[in-house]
Amino acid sequence: METNEILNKLFEECNLNKKEDLFSKKFKDKKTGKVTQMTIIKKSGIEKIISHKKIKITYDIICSEPLFASVKAKGEYNGIYAETTGSAFPKNSTNNYYLEMAEKRSMSRIVLKLTNLSFYNVMGEDELIDQNPTNNSLNQSEISDISNKLEALKDKKSN
Repeated sequence: METNEILNKLFEECNLNKKEDLFSKKFKDKKTGKVTQMTIIKKSGIEKIISHKKIKITYDIICSEPLFASVKAKGEYNGIYAETTGSAFPKNSTNNYYLEMAEKRSMSRIVLKLTNLSFYNVMGEDELIDQNPTNNSLNQSEISDISNKLEALKDKKSN
């Protein structure tokens, strides 16, 4: 079965509306110049897939601070288990409700992972900021600060 057939079958099964729940976007790889067509699923489409496929998801807050949040999603679908994380901070989020964005990203990622949609150039709408950022790179000081905070959280949890 070809990619379009697989996607069309899932979209029909989950009653996704191509005008309301999906859109397409082309991305150009900065290193290779290669252009890739991606199918983007909006939050409404992700929620329809969860409902139709009866995907079970639980969330754990890894970190929630004023300028950074990270959420782990654990999911189960059809006997398949997976985990993934989502994070949000000023350089990858255009809003300032980071915990909610981290949850939304982890939800989208776990659904794409469990349904294998990520193999077919499908991504969640919340990933767009990561694909075409205006200033998405962290400097070494910011990376170090986030790493230190995560290490402190790990130490706190192990005690």
